[in-house]
Amino acid sequence: MGINLITPDGVAVRQLRTWVLRCHACFHLTGDMNKQFCSECGHATLKRCSVTTAANGRLQVHLKSNYQHNLRGTIYSMPKPRGGRHTTRDVITREDDRAYSRAIGQKLRADAKSNVGLGGASALEDPDYVPDLLLENPLAHSNGFGVATDARGMPMVARNRRNPNVVRHTGNRKKKKQTI
Repeated sequence: MGINLITPDGVAVRQLRTWVLRCHACFHLTGDMNKQFCSECGHATLKRCSVTTAANGRLQVHLKSNYQHNLRGTIYSMPKPRGGRHTTRDVITREDDRAYSRAIGQKLRADAKSNVGLGGASALEDPDYVPDLLLENPLAHSNGFGVATDARGMPMVARNRRNPNVVRHTGNRKKKKQTI
């Protein structure tokens, strides 16, 4: 249309970036940026990539030509599942896993309970709203229901990325003072 867009701050918008999640196993595209699993194949293989819309309405996905998928976490075998109701050591690998569905249900109930006093305001009108892209995952923690969660409160998926044979140093490693 030839109309210049201006942000609420008064800055002219020159280009828009649109992101989608693309499964590197089955190449399915989804626009829901909060998904952790592919809706077609069910694997946790979604990667963010940019897209543009052509004049005819088709999406053009922009990929790196020599992209190599990071194999970190696939070399060492997964730990055996442990029993118990509140275990945080079981690895979630699929969306239909019982621990994942239980953790998602707990998160939805907690979100609904926290939104009761807002009067149905949308997330953008909420003064405490923080987009999911701005949240980091400094350390995984438990949500109190037996599943390790990330900073958004979503369950951690397939977190066996460390070498089990590496010695972990604990405690103070400073040089001890010699007393005479």
